[in-house]
Amino acid sequence: GYTLEKRLITRDGDALWVLAMTTLIRDADDVPQYAVQVLENISARKDAERIHAEYQEKLRAATLNATLAEERERRHIAQNLHDHIGQSLAISRLLLGRLAASLTDAVPEQQAQVDEVRMMLGEMLDYSRTLTCELSPPVLHELGLIPAVKWLATHCTERYRLPTTIDAAAGVPALAPEIRVILYHI
Repeated sequence: GYTLEKRLITRDGDALWVLAMTTLIRDADDVPQYAVQVLENISARKDAERIHAEYQEKLRAATLNATLAEERERRHIAQNLHDHIGQSLAISRLLLGRLAASLTDAVPEQQAQVDEVRMMLGEMLDYSRTLTCELSPPVLHELGLIPAVKWLATHCTERYRLPTTIDAAAGVPALAPEIRVILYHI
């Protein structure tokens, strides 16, 4: 016997889904005599499956849109962090360096304080750069997925002392930006 799902059209022109179960009846000598077929109306189940598939597709699209919106916001924050805070810290550090160079006859205690502030500015600048890259790595948008994953592996190795190995095949096809972002975050 066999079982199959089939779409039929009724006399009224309506579509009807049925589950057709067919069994061959044989005689004592194993010669086929006749077939028995049972039809079960599965239209309600098929409608439910279609609605479920549509819902799943809408859910996938909503998830993708939310992920892309999150990435746009991350990138916006990272760019503002770099352009405003990062640049201000870098310029402040340079100006403080000039000021320190002009204080030739400064008291050693004052010179130490200036050096401490320059060191703190350097640490804040390094942290803002790290935060910028963690929010939205420029390498992902400028060079692509494989270089971004390699950067991430190096970063994890340096920061968390996690040994990493990247085995990327040559000739990885170009991916749409939204796919790169999703794969990177995964």
